[in-house]
Amino acid sequence: MKVKEICPNLILFIFPNQFELCSTFFRLQEFYESPISKLRGKYFTFEKAISYYAYDQKEFPEFTYFSDWNGFNVPGIAIKEFLKKFNGDLTEKELQLLEHIPKKRKKFYFIGSIVDEEDTLQHEIAHGLYYLNKEYQLKMNKLFKALPQKIKKQIKECLLSEGYCRKVVKDETHAYLATGVMKGMLTFLDYGLHWYKIKAFKDVFEKYYKEIK
Repeated sequence: MKVKEICPNLILFIFPNQFELCSTFFRLQEFYESPISKLRGKYFTFEKAISYYAYDQKEFPEFTYFSDWNGFNVPGIAIKEFLKKFNGDLTEKELQLLEHIPKKRKKFYFIGSIVDEEDTLQHEIAHGLYYLNKEYQLKMNKLFKALPQKIKKQIKECLLSEGYCRKVVKDETHAYLATGVMKGMLTFLDYGLHWYKIKAFKDVFEKYYKEIK
């Protein structure tokens, strides 16, 4: 695991493979934004988390977490709360992650990605900028507000079906439109009809991204 503060208070963790990434961020990410109410904001063991995830909305139990995700993002406020609730029951990997909590900083953000995954990295950086940079957030919120309701609904349904939590829909919508939509998120026709509104998200992100590269 390599660690780098890519801009003030935005801390990037780069992992050699998907397993190391997911097994490190697993409980922290689920604590922050799990769609499973038994996990989100609550204390839970590693074993319980695996069980809940394997059974949640599945006809047959299957644990696929370590192959489902290739990027993570967690705000500092959730990280500090996680540390309070899980202190005394932290895995070695979680301890290695949490030792990088900045001292004497009220606002910070952790993002995780796999080496050489540039598209995923940009997506996670977008989340970090949205949380840390008020000017960036206001611009993206304005663009989000201007999106047609049909597009917002379409993207929301896609995100929920992919396992995202309702509370992060706006943030995820901005990040996907800014750095590249996932398959099935928008129809070819809708993308074509509203390309200029989508491009506006990309333009804003590119401006801020260039400043931290």
